Amino acid sequence: MKFTRTRGAALVVGALIAVAAVIHLRDPAPNAAEKKVMDKYTKDMRRVCFGRFVMDMPEQAEPKNGQMGYVFAEFQIDDKPKNLAQFNLAVGYKIEDLKKKAPYVERPMYYFDEAVGHSVRIVNQYTDERGDYFTPKAFVFLDGTTIQIEGVETNKREKYEQGFRAKLLDLLPRLKKLPEGEMPKEPGFCMVGAYIAGTNKNGENADLVMSLKGHPDFSFGVRTTVIDLARSEPMLIDREASIVSQMGAMIKGVKTLRKRKFKINGQEAQEWSVALPDARGVEYKLHVEVRGVPNSSDQPEMDISMSVGGNGAEGWVPASLSEGEALALWDALLNSIKLRPGAL
Repeated sequence: MKFTRTRGAALVVGALIAVAAVIHLRDPAPNAAEKKVMDKYTKDMRRVCFGRFVMDMPEQAEPKNGQMGYVFAEFQIDDKPKNLAQFNLAVGYKIEDLKKKAPYVERPMYYFDEAVGHSVRIVNQYTDERGDYFTPKAFVFLDGTTIQIEGVETNKREKYEQGFRAKLLDLLPRLKKLPEGEMPKEPGFCMVGAYIAGTNKNGENADLVMSLKGHPDFSFGVRTTVIDLARSEPMLIDREASIVSQMGAMIKGVKTLRKRKFKINGQEAQEWSVALPDARGVEYKLHVEVRGVPNSSDQPEMDISMSVGGNGAEGWVPASLSEGEALALWDALLNSIKLRPGAL
């Protein structure tokens, strides 16, 4: 289990932003025509919660969980098994696959499994060919939703029993389904489809990703991470001299849309957003970093990014939004990120 600071999308954004040392600032406000186009996305938005935060998204948005981490494990949600029979069948298939001899190794990766009640199965699988280490993974069926909870690898069964298993049993009564369009009415850590009730001071990271119907070239992501120690490395804009030195001639032709220092949730934030012209069209990369406060669930480190155009599943495509349209949607999303009332 790896709680990294950046997502894959943010890594791409960071690399592209790194070439944007030549600054050509524009008025970020969209013109009347661009505003009219974006009204259908920004006028009637719906609220989504992630971690301890909320944000507004267009009705056309399709939010999904990225890497969700809570104290002792990482969480994924699957809504395919619709009843307990389907759930048990799906978990059974996973166990049977592990019991088969794995490719390129000399032994099956299955170690042991156990049922906790009628809706929880814990499956332990080896993570090395010798069988020295194993990783626990729980499958929890919760009102039509399957939640997969993966712990860290260990080499002793007593560590599993006193660590992952004990923490899972403590967590289960607080793990609750969260129907679409609803918000928890109590303190808790949100995921798309579920939340964990209660308060906590560290060990949380929430990763929310969003696509947009009708715009296959669009992606948005926001990640919050509760850090243990204060960060000492420079933030986005503060790294400019080092970035420019590394990129050299690659800075030519890149247009900076916006470069600023500001605040989000009362925290220091830096934005560097660029347009990358190409003979085939243009792509936009928008990126914000937010400085976190150690051991603070209400002031975590944040990494926020949006991409329009560029490489996708079908190859390179030009941006489907204009410069003003991209900034209008970006601002609507960015400005809506807030601590959820009652989250703590």
